[in-house]
Amino acid sequence: MKLILKSLRITNFKGISDFSIQFNEKENFVFGANGSGKTTISDAYHWLMTGKNSNDEKDFEIKPIDQSGNRSQKLDNIVEGVFEMDGEEITLKKVHSEKWKKPKGQLEDEFKGNETTYFYNGVPVNMKEYQLKISQFIPEDKLKLFSNTGYFNSLKWNERRAVLIDMAGGVDTNALIASNPNYSFIGEFLGQKKSFKEFKTQIAAERRKAKDELELIPSRIDEVQRANNSLQHPFERLKAEKAKLDEELSSIENAINNKNEANSLQDRKIDELRKERYNLSSQAQLISDALKTSISAKYNSPDETKMKFEQEIKTDVQLVDDANKDLIYLNQRIESGNAKIDTCNKDIKSLNESIADYRSRWIELNGKTITFDEKEFCCPTCKRGYEESDIAIKKQELIETFNITKKQSLDSFVEKSDAEKDKLKAETDKLSEYNEAITLIKKDIVEKEKEVSDIKLRISNNQNTLQAHLNKPKEDRQSPDEVLNEALDKNEEYKILTAKVHEIDAELAEFKPVDNSVLIIRKNEIRASLEVISKDLQNEVLIKNNLLRIEELKAQEKILSQQVADLEKKEFYMLQFSLKQMDEVENIVNKMFSYVSFKMFRTQINGEIDEDCECLVNGKPIHGGAVNTASIINAGVDIINTLSKHYNIYAPMFIDGRESVTELIDTVTQIINLIVSPAHEKLTITESVGMLEAV
Repeated sequence: MKLILKSLRITNFKGISDFSIQFNEKENFVFGANGSGKTTISDAYHWLMTGKNSNDEKDFEIKPIDQSGNRSQKLDNIVEGVFEMDGEEITLKKVHSEKWKKPKGQLEDEFKGNETTYFYNGVPVNMKEYQLKISQFIPEDKLKLFSNTGYFNSLKWNERRAVLIDMAGGVDTNALIASNPNYSFIGEFLGQKKSFKEFKTQIAAERRKAKDELELIPSRIDEVQRANNSLQHPFERLKAEKAKLDEELSSIENAINNKNEANSLQDRKIDELRKERYNLSSQAQLISDALKTSISAKYNSPDETKMKFEQEIKTDVQLVDDANKDLIYLNQRIESGNAKIDTCNKDIKSLNESIADYRSRWIELNGKTITFDEKEFCCPTCKRGYEESDIAIKKQELIETFNITKKQSLDSFVEKSDAEKDKLKAETDKLSEYNEAITLIKKDIVEKEKEVSDIKLRISNNQNTLQAHLNKPKEDRQSPDEVLNEALDKNEEYKILTAKVHEIDAELAEFKPVDNSVLIIRKNEIRASLEVISKDLQNEVLIKNNLLRIEELKAQEKILSQQVADLEKKEFYMLQFSLKQMDEVENIVNKMFSYVSFKMFRTQINGEIDEDCECLVNGKPIHGGAVNTASIINAGVDIINTLSKHYNIYAPMFIDGRESVTELIDTVTQIINLIVSPAHEKLTITESVGMLEAV
């Protein structure tokens, strides 16, 4: 049966007010920008056929909505399609209407609900008749499989598997059993009209039952349980408190880092102030030198020797003062650096201990396995054991839950340990930086102290030489220095410059390294509190370990015997049989497809084999982002081709996102390509592929 969509008319349906489309029987291209109505065409087709949209949703909005978000009222929503089915033309039409009625005594109509009218070849029919006529040439549950390239892979794995198994047929179990003499017991059991799964469950139950005989286990379990009772703590409250302290610790560490940055900014500010002071001092010195030259010119025999030594002494005294200020600041930076080093060493020790703790806990948990208490599988009232099949299913669920929980815990330990290692590296790098900085500062101090010593020696020598010069007889008159000081006291520019120099000196004296001591103390207090809380929380791990120990004790009740050995041997051959049966099923299924393949079984962590149905392209799974969009679409086309061939049903295939595919695999089905094209603000229909290549 081949169904071809010849035309589609859409009226007041979602974002389309009135639009008619003519389709050819092979391939059609619908171009439009985002929001132009491409998907609405697919939704309209599916609504006409099934009452659902292209996403298989029954409750979706079909009424037009204006820009204010209001639904349009009193408008019929209509979709009409003309089809050709095996050469016969068929017209389908659905009209969704609102019912309004004006109550007596009121001016306005009142909304009374919605109704849908159905037409088949222009003749009104009821919903049941309409659905029956459509199902005669394509069942509703099959329509999405043939019309939507992504629908099959959106099904649950067991639904996909059921379709494929139905297409592939069964495996010749008798031939498989005859292929190996060790499988003969399987044939004998299946001859009892029981399934292979039931046989497998029965064997497993018999083996487990043979191991339950130790008498001392209950008392040992009670002993461990009493130990658990003594370890109880308010773990949830401790976890909340720990999270709060972790958050505060993170904030404090950020604040300490910010204050370290403030120290660097302060250093730059001090350098700028010293440069400014030097410029101001130089300008003041130029004024002083100019006045000194002018005054000296008034004296016939100026005392140039005195002026020379006094100037050198003055300059050296200022240099000593500046150097001493530098030494004070450098020593303060060393004290701050040593405090930072102490903090880093404590943090490094704490992080190493934390990493070792996570490693120990990972190793301990990784070695744990699950065991079962057979009493859990009995009625708590009458003590009668549950059915063996129910017990097997329950235990399988417990195994899966245990493995998932165990893996999550192991992954959590690894993640937390890696985070602590990152912090440890950062702290180690900071420690190296602090040590290198202190080494450089100490070197600067040694050089600065030598500089001060040399300048002081030079000052002492100049003072002695000047005093010897002054002790010589001189004329009874005002000295040039006295005249110079008077002149400088009267010079406003000189006074302004020296005042600014004094202001800068006062500002420099106020600078001190930013103090992190309070934050560091609080940080250490928090770490101490976290250490106590972590030790208390370890009791929770001990409790869980004890619970695991209880399960281990219960497992010891199972005594191995020859019966167990025989049953395990049967289970081994049953597993071999299952694997061969799985290979046969996969081979049969995959021979039906040309582009995709299917993985029909999966191996669990515990080695058990479970049924599955994973679609693959070149060995990569469709789900999870391993293949691109074009491959996913071509995979859908291949699946539809196979389904159509098997069921002999060919229906219009809608391909949304067709612009992602440069080369589509061959198909005999009618194709309606929906293509995003920003250049087409309005929907454009064409039969040519040329416009697609332009997009």
